[in-house]
Amino acid sequence: MTKTLKISTVALRFLAASTIALGFLPAAYAYDGVECGSHYQMISGQKMPPFYKELNLSQDQQEKFRAISAAHQEVMHKNMETLRANRQAEKEVVQANSFDEYKAQKLAAQDAKVMEANNLATLRFRHELYQILTPEQRTKFETLRNQRHEMMPKARKAP
Repeated sequence: MTKTLKISTVALRFLAASTIALGFLPAAYAYDGVECGSHYQMISGQKMPPFYKELNLSQDQQEKFRAISAAHQEVMHKNMETLRANRQAEKEVVQANSFDEYKAQKLAAQDAKVMEANNLATLRFRHELYQILTPEQRTKFETLRNQRHEMMPKARKAP
């Protein structure tokens, strides 16, 4: 049970950062593609959101997408490793005979700093992806994104 909660905390932090980051790409990094393979097309080995197919990315754009994604994944992976390492220290604070306020604050500050770095990296990632799109693709992207956002509240209300 404890192991499941530990994994869930890390997964939730990752998903939160990813959702804040893109809003449309978190599942591409959360799974290896086996569970959501039908939802993502593969462009030369890179999982992509389904509506990217509708943008008709050129080969050059696809290569740039892969490079930008790889760099972002590297940063996020490094940051998530830092958060995982902090879990052991947090466990020690929780299990100690007395609560160490200073150590707890230090760990919380470290986590906040990593999450801030994740958010900044993700905003940069989104910006870089947006920049590789042509004006026509940007218009279509915004339309598709708006459609997706309109559908989300309906999906939440469904039983």
